[in-house]
Amino acid sequence: MKKQMLTILALCCLSVAAEAQHAETVARLKQHAFTLADDSLRGRKTGTIYAQKAAAYICRQLQGMGAKPYADTTYYYPFTYKGGKQRGQNVMVLFPGTDSLLKNEYIVIGAHYDHIGVNLDPSAADNIYNGADDNASGSSVLLEVTRMLQAHPEQLKRSVLVAFFDAEEVGLEGSTYLANHYFPSPKDQVKLMLSVDMVGYLRTSGYLEYMGYGTIADGKKFINALPWNAPYGNVKLKEFETSIFTATDTRRFAMLGCPTLAVTTGLKSPYHKVNDEAAGLDLEGMAYVAEHLYALVTKAASDPQFAPSGKVARIHNGSGDESEANRVMGLSLMLRLGSGRLWLEDNELVGSSKFAYSLMAEWNICPTSKFELGLAACYTSLGSGYTQLQSYRYHALEVPLRIQFNSVNMDIEGMWFKMGLFVAPYYRYVFAGSLNNRLVEETKGWSEVLQQHQYGVAFGFNYAIHKFLLEYRYSFDLSPMLLSDYYPKGYGRSFTIGLGWKF
Repeated sequence: MKKQMLTILALCCLSVAAEAQHAETVARLKQHAFTLADDSLRGRKTGTIYAQKAAAYICRQLQGMGAKPYADTTYYYPFTYKGGKQRGQNVMVLFPGTDSLLKNEYIVIGAHYDHIGVNLDPSAADNIYNGADDNASGSSVLLEVTRMLQAHPEQLKRSVLVAFFDAEEVGLEGSTYLANHYFPSPKDQVKLMLSVDMVGYLRTSGYLEYMGYGTIADGKKFINALPWNAPYGNVKLKEFETSIFTATDTRRFAMLGCPTLAVTTGLKSPYHKVNDEAAGLDLEGMAYVAEHLYALVTKAASDPQFAPSGKVARIHNGSGDESEANRVMGLSLMLRLGSGRLWLEDNELVGSSKFAYSLMAEWNICPTSKFELGLAACYTSLGSGYTQLQSYRYHALEVPLRIQFNSVNMDIEGMWFKMGLFVAPYYRYVFAGSLNNRLVEETKGWSEVLQQHQYGVAFGFNYAIHKFLLEYRYSFDLSPMLLSDYYPKGYGRSFTIGLGWKF
């Protein structure tokens, strides 16, 4: 009985100590977040004195906790971008691994501390983009994770590099420079890279999300085995990052083949708005996020069996020197709207235009940056008048083969832009239709008048802004539209504008 009482007493003491430590973490997180998101830092825009002040605050906190800088004399890791015209500075700490072999492998955990500055509109009542959730929250959490790592560095068999990134908001520049210049062989050396970005709204979103577990061998099992101590919310897992529009500092590491996890509590805050202020942050939730991240990083750095899966998200696939669109097969969906008409050989008769629409699913492949192919299946509805009193509408399955040559194909700060000319021969099978004659009752069925098997060729322009597609298409039927010699011989023509999305 006495032994049991001692055990219960010891557990109670541990619980009280853990609660006290958690409360201290919450208090420090409040200090960090309210300092970094204060009006006096004017939105921490890269290249300004205010971003430098934010970096200086982070350095003072690191020095105060005793964390050693990545270099002998400084926490600062300066870099240039935009052809050397712009400058930024990351802030970094290195925990060398304790294992003689694994110390040459790295776990990188980062959070960007910059934001977008101020609104230059003088009439604005509040013109400071404080960026509390984006990303004072991530930087604050990372400071506390660093403090936890500093308390027990002996657990880390692999080296852990902690990086506070600058210039994320202007194109992921700080993390890109680090990936390109710090590691001689990133794919072989970096076993995991985590970006902590917007983690201040756990209570509102109800989850802490890790995007990219598919890049880790048994990644779901690995993360699910970690303790979740929060009394609210849960851990949400996503196999891969899927959208460039939510890109974070994982991007360059992922494009170089490194396993990555994007860590967030979601887009629940006033994103890029002046009311993203520290008062809105869930500080208690941020403490639970920090504790979970510490457990994850420690486990990844101490487990010899931790390994990449060899899989990379589609949006990150490739060498990193070209955009993913230049190499990867993919599916796109497009809605096309426009008009169609019958072009008649007899100039005395003019086919009147009717509304045309089409829904297309296309499988495409880009073997080079200048050339791509697309095979599609479309539902198409076209119509036309073929005399002044007679008209038709038909519904068809269309199969076009798009052959495109790109004149513009470039990547600008993580967004790709493409413009190309295409030619697309097609086959069309008409499976339903209707006829209209305003003078006499129609006696013939549509299938007795309209050609059911048609073919032709389309020409056009195709534009892409990353995943968004815009298309202009003009289609020429090469087979006559009408079967009977009684009706005027004519060929279908249509013009459509398409809006689509590439998956």
